[in-house]
Amino acid sequence: MSHRSAQKSRAAENRAAVVEKYLAAKGQPRSLTQRAFCQREGLGYTTFQSWLQKYRSAHRQTSAPVRRGFIPIRLQPPTVAALPATSCALEFPNGVVVHLAGPLDPQLLSYLIHTAGEKS
Repeated sequence: MSHRSAQKSRAAENRAAVVEKYLAAKGQPRSLTQRAFCQREGLGYTTFQSWLQKYRSAHRQTSAPVRRGFIPIRLQPPTVAALPATSCALEFPNGVVVHLAGPLDPQLLSYLIHTAGEKS
């Protein structure tokens, strides 16, 4: 690899790291706007916009599409004795809370948790 291509490769990796830092911070409760992030990092806003667009374009081709909204699931009758009538709430890292009430099937509960983990 030539010196010039090695420099380009490092620059691209640095750009991706900055964009990933922004995207990771974006999920936090007190996330910064893009302009505030650029100011904090000492970046030009339009430069960052260009990096972000290139990053998303590169990752759109390699990533599975993001599904929005509800994810359909099929429920089957319990195969083991259900727990007595009770209620519970499942709170996922992305902020979604699922409230369940009534007899709870342990297998169904396990399935819901496992399936939600795959989709997030």
